[in-house]
Amino acid sequence: MSNRLHLSDLVIRGFRGIADLEISRLGRVTLLTGRNGVGKTTALEALETYACAAGDDVLYRILQARGELPSEDEARTGLRLPVNWLSLFHGHRKWLAENGDPLNPVDSDDAMPVFNVGPKSESESLTVRLRRSSDEMLDRLWRGREEVTLEEILPLSLYVRFRGQEEREVPTFDVHPRWRRAFLNRASGIACRRIGPELVENRDLARCWDSVALTPQESLVVEALGHVVADQPKRVAMLGAEDREGARFVVKLASQEERVPLKSLGDGANRFFGLVLVLATVKGGMLLIDEVENGIHHQVQQNYWSLIFDFAREHGVQVIATTHSWDAVKGFASAAEGRGEDAALIRIQRGDHRIEAVEYTPDEIQIVAEQGIEVR
Repeated sequence: MSNRLHLSDLVIRGFRGIADLEISRLGRVTLLTGRNGVGKTTALEALETYACAAGDDVLYRILQARGELPSEDEARTGLRLPVNWLSLFHGHRKWLAENGDPLNPVDSDDAMPVFNVGPKSESESLTVRLRRSSDEMLDRLWRGREEVTLEEILPLSLYVRFRGQEEREVPTFDVHPRWRRAFLNRASGIACRRIGPELVENRDLARCWDSVALTPQESLVVEALGHVVADQPKRVAMLGAEDREGARFVVKLASQEERVPLKSLGDGANRFFGLVLVLATVKGGMLLIDEVENGIHHQVQQNYWSLIFDFAREHGVQVIATTHSWDAVKGFASAAEGRGEDAALIRIQRGDHRIEAVEYTPDEIQIVAEQGIEVR
């Protein structure tokens, strides 16, 4: 398993609320801190967009999570734009005000929005531009369709270039599933999972469990669960495998004859189980965790982070997480001791007209833990 990092540094320009952010060093495990609203979650969205090479399915998920996709009723009645690609770009409202109706985009590509995500090396980065759709794409969209209005097909496309690969065009179109399936382009990128503050959904847990069941990773996941459950788990099983939505997990505890539902052990155990399970299944890829402290008791934070460091190193995974919890920072700093460049602690803050990254060296991370220095 290669231990080469996918991103040893990071540049985000023009993506959503981030005009310009540069981080000179990322680690095997990186913790981003900062106040609410400073851009930590947006940075994770940018990283996921990079890893998936701006794949259509991920872009849709980001827009949907932010409430920026219209409902099917709204799309049909023309109350909102079919797909608000513009919201992916920094300063899109100003651009709209200056350039007018997006149904009649400006002719000059130089005046159209663009964002970049990736390392400082431009040849390895992701560039996404919004500009007029090609004649070939418009012909494809219109062909064979009756009673289609301009409000359902905008003359705009995303043009995506990832790591020097050939540029591809992603059209703007109605969000109806039967339209989307015809055009989705899941580009070749980096294996990546992004976990939000909430619990991992059953269907996602079920897919991950399929990958680790009856493998050495299964026993590691079960053993890891013991760090947050007082009664040592012996086995974990998934029931209702025919229906991923309805699948549920049960646990055999050392002191009980009967199996117990995993959900009965509390949100902390479920959150921990989900994170470790996903981490064990994204080999060689990237794991992005928003509000990593959610559900994890302060007394197990150091063990929690030690497991993340060990899993990440063993499976060649690069982990980037966010937090605004001092307990998470302290646990991270304690677990980072002796791990050198594997650990990176970065505070994101708003400066004059830009977002700044304050980076801590491995030695400074230890000082943070020992002296309780505020880095959130």
